[in-house]
Amino acid sequence: MMYGNSMQPPSRTSRLARSVSAYISLGRPKQQVKNLLVFAPLVFSYSLGIPERILASLLAFVSFCLISASVYAVNDAIDRDWDRIHPIKRQRPVASGEATRAGAIAYSACLAFVGLALAYAVSPSFLALAALYLVLVTAYSLYLKHVPIADLLSIGLGFVLRILAGVAAVSAPFSPWITGATFFLSIFIISLKRKKEISLMPGDAQQTTRKVLGSYTRSSLEAISNVSLGAAVLIYALYAFFETGKPLFCLTLVPMLYVIWRFKRSADDPGLGLDDPTDIIFQDSRLLFGIGAFVILVLLSLYVV
Repeated sequence: MMYGNSMQPPSRTSRLARSVSAYISLGRPKQQVKNLLVFAPLVFSYSLGIPERILASLLAFVSFCLISASVYAVNDAIDRDWDRIHPIKRQRPVASGEATRAGAIAYSACLAFVGLALAYAVSPSFLALAALYLVLVTAYSLYLKHVPIADLLSIGLGFVLRILAGVAAVSAPFSPWITGATFFLSIFIISLKRKKEISLMPGDAQQTTRKVLGSYTRSSLEAISNVSLGAAVLIYALYAFFETGKPLFCLTLVPMLYVIWRFKRSADDPGLGLDDPTDIIFQDSRLLFGIGAFVILVLLSLYVV
Protein backbone atom coordinates (compact mmCIF):
# COMPACT_ATOMS: atom_id res chain seq x y z
CA MET A 1 0.00 0.00 0.00
CA MET A 2 1.34 3.44 -0.98
CA TYR A 3 1.17 6.40 1.37
CA GLY A 4 0.91 10.01 0.33
CA ASN A 5 2.84 12.68 2.20
CA SER A 6 -0.02 13.12 4.65
CA MET A 7 -0.51 9.37 5.10
CA GLN A 8 3.00 8.24 5.92
CA PRO A 9 3.29 6.47 9.30
CA PRO A 10 5.61 8.15 11.82
CA SER A 11 9.23 7.07 11.54
CA ARG A 12 11.13 5.42 14.37
CA THR A 13 13.08 8.66 14.86
CA SER A 14 9.93 10.77 15.20
CA ARG A 15 8.41 8.26 17.63
CA LEU A 16 11.58 8.33 19.72
CA ALA A 17 11.59 12.13 19.68
CA ARG A 18 7.98 12.23 20.84
CA SER A 19 8.73 9.74 23.60
CA VAL A 20 11.76 11.72 24.81
CA SER A 21 9.72 14.93 24.72
CA ALA A 22 6.94 13.27 26.74
CA TYR A 23 9.31 12.12 29.47
CA ILE A 24 10.99 15.52 29.62
CA SER A 25 7.53 17.06 30.00
CA LEU A 26 6.84 14.68 32.90
CA GLY A 27 9.41 16.63 34.90
CA ARG A 28 7.60 19.92 34.14
CA PRO A 29 10.68 21.98 33.23
CA LYS A 30 8.91 25.34 33.58
CA GLN A 31 8.05 24.60 37.19
CA GLN A 32 11.70 24.09 38.08
CA VAL A 33 12.01 27.87 38.29
CA LYS A 34 10.81 27.43 41.91
CA ASN A 35 14.11 25.75 42.73
CA LEU A 36 15.99 28.99 42.03
CA LEU A 37 15.23 29.69 45.69
CA VAL A 38 18.24 27.54 46.63
CA PHE A 39 20.41 30.41 45.31
CA ALA A 40 18.91 32.92 47.76
CA PRO A 41 21.30 32.06 50.64
CA LEU A 42 24.23 32.32 48.22
CA VAL A 43 23.18 35.85 47.27
CA PHE A 44 22.21 37.11 50.73
CA SER A 45 25.37 35.73 52.36
CA TYR A 46 27.56 37.82 50.00
CA SER A 47 29.00 34.66 48.47
CA LEU A 48 28.62 35.38 44.74
CA GLY A 49 32.37 35.90 44.46
CA ILE A 50 33.31 32.54 45.99
CA PRO A 51 33.64 29.89 43.22
CA GLU A 52 33.28 26.82 45.46
CA ARG A 53 30.05 28.17 46.94
CA ILE A 54 28.71 28.99 43.50
CA LEU A 55 29.46 25.41 42.38
CA ALA A 56 27.77 24.02 45.51
CA SER A 57 24.66 26.10 44.81
CA LEU A 58 24.57 24.98 41.18
CA LEU A 59 24.77 21.33 42.24
CA ALA A 60 22.08 21.98 44.84
CA PHE A 61 19.84 23.52 42.20
CA VAL A 62 20.28 20.58 39.81
CA SER A 63 19.67 18.13 42.67
CA PHE A 64 16.39 19.80 43.62
CA CYS A 65 15.30 19.97 39.98
CA LEU A 66 15.85 16.23 39.58
CA ILE A 67 14.07 15.41 42.85
CA SER A 68 11.15 17.72 41.99
CA ALA A 69 10.89 16.20 38.52
CA SER A 70 10.83 12.70 40.00
CA VAL A 71 7.86 13.58 42.20
CA TYR A 72 6.02 15.27 39.33
CA ALA A 73 6.47 12.11 37.26
CA VAL A 74 5.13 9.73 39.90
CA ASN A 75 2.33 12.19 40.72
CA ASP A 76 1.20 12.08 37.09
CA ALA A 77 1.22 8.30 37.21
CA ILE A 78 -0.90 8.26 40.36
CA ASP A 79 -3.34 10.92 39.13
CA ARG A 80 -3.72 9.63 35.58
CA ASP A 81 -7.45 8.90 35.77
CA TRP A 82 -8.26 12.15 37.58
CA ASP A 83 -6.11 14.21 35.21
CA ARG A 84 -8.01 12.87 32.22
CA ILE A 85 -11.11 14.69 33.47
CA HIS A 86 -9.34 18.01 34.11
CA PRO A 87 -9.55 20.56 31.24
CA ILE A 88 -5.81 21.33 31.40
CA LYS A 89 -4.15 18.38 33.12
CA ARG A 90 -5.55 15.89 30.61
CA GLN A 91 -2.78 17.07 28.26
CA ARG A 92 -0.07 15.75 30.59
CA PRO A 93 1.98 12.85 29.14
CA VAL A 94 0.55 9.99 31.25
CA ALA A 95 -3.05 11.23 31.08
CA SER A 96 -2.81 11.72 27.31
CA GLY A 97 -1.19 8.30 26.75
CA GLU A 98 2.15 9.61 25.50
CA ALA A 99 3.87 7.99 28.50
CA THR A 100 2.92 4.87 30.41
CA ARG A 101 2.34 4.61 34.15
CA ALA A 102 5.13 2.05 34.54
CA GLY A 103 7.50 4.18 32.49
CA ALA A 104 6.71 7.28 34.55
CA ILE A 105 7.38 5.43 37.82
CA ALA A 106 10.68 3.99 36.55
CA TYR A 107 11.69 7.42 35.26
CA SER A 108 10.80 8.93 38.64
CA ALA A 109 12.97 6.42 40.51
CA CYS A 110 15.98 7.16 38.27
CA LEU A 111 15.62 10.93 38.71
CA ALA A 112 15.31 10.59 42.50
CA PHE A 113 18.40 8.38 42.70
CA VAL A 114 20.55 10.78 40.66
CA GLY A 115 19.17 13.79 42.54
CA LEU A 116 20.03 12.28 45.93
CA ALA A 117 23.47 11.22 44.67
CA LEU A 118 24.18 14.83 43.70
CA ALA A 119 22.87 15.95 47.08
CA TYR A 120 25.38 13.64 48.78
CA ALA A 121 28.13 15.25 46.71
CA VAL A 122 27.15 18.69 48.06
CA SER A 123 27.17 17.86 51.79
CA PRO A 124 25.59 15.48 54.31
CA SER A 125 23.36 18.23 55.73
CA PHE A 126 22.16 19.15 52.25
CA LEU A 127 21.45 15.46 51.55
CA ALA A 128 19.34 15.26 54.73
CA LEU A 129 17.27 18.30 53.68
CA ALA A 130 16.93 17.05 50.10
CA ALA A 131 15.73 13.67 51.38
CA LEU A 132 13.27 15.41 53.72
CA TYR A 133 11.99 17.45 50.79
CA LEU A 134 11.52 14.24 48.77
CA VAL A 135 9.57 12.67 51.64
CA LEU A 136 7.41 15.79 52.03
CA VAL A 137 6.48 16.19 48.38
CA THR A 138 5.84 12.45 48.05
CA ALA A 139 3.54 12.60 51.08
CA TYR A 140 1.84 15.57 49.47
CA SER A 141 1.25 13.66 46.23
CA LEU A 142 -0.06 10.58 48.03
CA TYR A 143 -2.09 12.11 50.85
CA LEU A 144 -1.55 15.69 52.03
CA LYS A 145 -2.98 17.31 48.89
CA HIS A 146 -6.36 15.86 49.86
CA VAL A 147 -6.30 17.38 53.39
CA PRO A 148 -7.61 20.96 53.77
CA ILE A 149 -5.05 23.48 55.07
CA ALA A 150 -2.41 20.72 55.28
CA ASP A 151 -2.16 20.94 51.48
CA LEU A 152 -1.34 24.66 51.70
CA LEU A 153 1.06 24.29 54.63
CA SER A 154 2.96 21.40 53.05
CA ILE A 155 3.58 23.42 49.89
CA GLY A 156 4.76 26.36 51.99
CA LEU A 157 7.09 24.03 53.91
CA GLY A 158 8.47 22.80 50.58
CA PHE A 159 9.58 26.34 49.75
CA VAL A 160 11.11 26.71 53.21
CA LEU A 161 13.09 23.50 52.68
CA ARG A 162 14.48 24.94 49.44
CA ILE A 163 15.79 27.93 51.38
CA LEU A 164 17.22 25.75 54.17
CA ALA A 165 18.85 23.47 51.61
CA GLY A 166 20.47 26.50 49.99
CA VAL A 167 21.77 27.51 53.43
CA ALA A 168 23.23 24.03 53.96
CA ALA A 169 24.80 23.97 50.49
CA VAL A 170 26.95 27.08 51.08
CA SER A 171 27.12 27.03 54.92
CA ALA A 172 25.39 30.42 55.00
CA PRO A 173 23.80 32.01 58.09
CA PHE A 174 20.12 31.20 58.51
CA SER A 175 17.78 34.17 57.96
CA PRO A 176 14.39 33.81 59.64
CA TRP A 177 13.27 36.94 57.79
CA ILE A 178 13.80 35.62 54.28
CA THR A 179 12.54 32.18 55.30
CA GLY A 180 9.37 33.56 56.89
CA ALA A 181 8.61 35.89 53.99
CA THR A 182 9.09 33.00 51.54
CA PHE A 183 6.74 30.76 53.52
CA PHE A 184 3.88 33.26 53.65
CA LEU A 185 4.38 34.33 50.04
CA SER A 186 4.08 30.71 48.93
CA ILE A 187 0.83 30.34 50.92
CA PHE A 188 -0.45 33.47 49.18
CA ILE A 189 0.33 32.01 45.76
CA ILE A 190 -1.09 28.53 46.36
CA SER A 191 -4.30 29.92 47.88
CA LEU A 192 -4.78 31.99 44.72
CA LYS A 193 -4.26 28.83 42.70
CA ARG A 194 -6.89 26.96 44.70
CA LYS A 195 -9.33 29.86 44.25
CA LYS A 196 -8.76 29.79 40.49
CA GLU A 197 -9.31 26.03 40.39
CA ILE A 198 -12.67 26.48 42.11
CA SER A 199 -13.62 29.07 39.50
CA LEU A 200 -12.59 26.86 36.58
CA MET A 201 -14.12 23.58 37.75
CA PRO A 202 -17.82 22.87 38.43
CA GLY A 203 -18.68 21.28 41.79
CA ASP A 204 -18.88 17.68 40.55
CA ALA A 205 -15.59 17.97 38.68
CA GLN A 206 -13.88 19.41 41.75
CA GLN A 207 -14.72 16.27 43.73
CA THR A 208 -13.26 14.15 40.94
CA THR A 209 -10.07 16.03 40.05
CA ARG A 210 -9.10 17.58 43.40
CA LYS A 211 -11.34 16.56 46.28
CA VAL A 212 -9.85 19.10 48.69
CA LEU A 213 -11.47 21.93 46.71
CA GLY A 214 -14.81 20.93 48.20
CA SER A 215 -13.50 21.99 51.61
CA TYR A 216 -12.72 25.54 50.48
CA THR A 217 -14.77 28.50 49.34
CA ARG A 218 -13.62 31.44 47.25
CA SER A 219 -14.09 33.76 50.24
CA SER A 220 -12.07 31.57 52.62
CA LEU A 221 -9.22 31.30 50.12
CA GLU A 222 -9.35 35.05 49.52
CA ALA A 223 -8.99 35.57 53.28
CA ILE A 224 -6.06 33.15 53.47
CA SER A 225 -4.32 34.84 50.54
CA ASN A 226 -4.80 38.33 52.00
CA VAL A 227 -3.54 37.39 55.49
CA SER A 228 -0.53 35.50 54.15
CA LEU A 229 0.31 38.32 51.74
CA GLY A 230 0.18 40.86 54.56
CA ALA A 231 2.48 38.71 56.69
CA ALA A 232 4.96 38.23 53.83
CA VAL A 233 5.15 41.94 53.01
CA LEU A 234 5.46 42.94 56.67
CA ILE A 235 8.27 40.47 57.37
CA TYR A 236 10.16 41.48 54.23
CA ALA A 237 9.70 45.21 54.98
CA LEU A 238 11.06 44.76 58.51
CA TYR A 239 14.04 42.88 57.08
CA ALA A 240 14.67 45.54 54.43
CA PHE A 241 14.49 48.50 56.80
CA PHE A 242 16.05 47.14 59.99
CA GLU A 243 18.25 44.12 59.18
CA THR A 244 20.18 44.69 55.97
CA GLY A 245 21.81 48.02 56.83
CA LYS A 246 21.62 48.86 53.12
CA PRO A 247 19.54 51.99 52.32
CA LEU A 248 19.13 51.01 48.66
CA PHE A 249 17.75 47.61 49.68
CA CYS A 250 14.62 49.34 50.98
CA LEU A 251 13.79 50.25 47.38
CA THR A 252 13.41 46.55 46.54
CA LEU A 253 9.98 46.83 48.15
CA VAL A 254 8.80 48.81 45.12
CA PRO A 255 9.29 46.10 42.46
CA MET A 256 8.29 43.45 45.00
CA LEU A 257 4.90 45.10 45.58
CA TYR A 258 4.48 45.66 41.84
CA VAL A 259 5.18 41.98 41.13
CA ILE A 260 2.68 40.89 43.78
CA TRP A 261 0.02 43.27 42.44
CA ARG A 262 0.65 42.19 38.85
CA PHE A 263 0.58 38.50 39.77
CA LYS A 264 -2.70 38.83 41.67
CA ARG A 265 -4.22 40.80 38.79
CA SER A 266 -3.16 38.12 36.30
CA ALA A 267 -4.36 35.33 38.60
CA ASP A 268 -7.80 36.91 38.76
CA ASP A 269 -7.98 37.18 34.95
CA PRO A 270 -10.59 34.63 33.80
CA GLY A 271 -8.81 34.34 30.46
CA LEU A 272 -5.65 32.92 32.03
CA GLY A 273 -5.34 29.42 33.43
CA LEU A 274 -3.47 28.73 36.65
CA ASP A 275 -2.46 25.10 36.39
CA ASP A 276 0.80 26.32 37.87
CA PRO A 277 1.72 29.82 39.05
CA THR A 278 4.83 29.82 36.86
CA ASP A 279 2.51 29.86 33.84
CA ILE A 280 1.51 33.41 34.75
CA ILE A 281 5.14 34.50 35.03
CA PHE A 282 5.96 33.31 31.52
CA GLN A 283 2.77 34.77 30.05
CA ASP A 284 3.16 38.29 31.47
CA SER A 285 6.11 40.34 30.18
CA ARG A 286 5.45 43.15 32.68
CA LEU A 287 5.62 40.65 35.50
CA LEU A 288 8.95 39.39 34.20
CA PHE A 289 10.17 42.99 34.01
CA GLY A 290 9.19 43.53 37.66
CA ILE A 291 11.00 40.37 38.75
CA GLY A 292 14.08 41.46 36.80
CA ALA A 293 14.01 44.90 38.44
CA PHE A 294 13.74 43.29 41.86
CA VAL A 295 16.72 41.00 41.25
CA ILE A 296 18.86 43.84 39.88
CA LEU A 297 18.08 46.09 42.86
CA VAL A 298 18.91 43.29 45.31
CA LEU A 299 22.26 42.64 43.62
CA LEU A 300 23.11 46.35 43.40
CA SER A 301 22.24 47.01 47.02
CA LEU A 302 24.15 44.00 48.37
CA TYR A 303 27.22 44.01 46.14
CA VAL A 304 27.70 47.47 44.61
CA VAL A 305 26.19 50.36 46.57
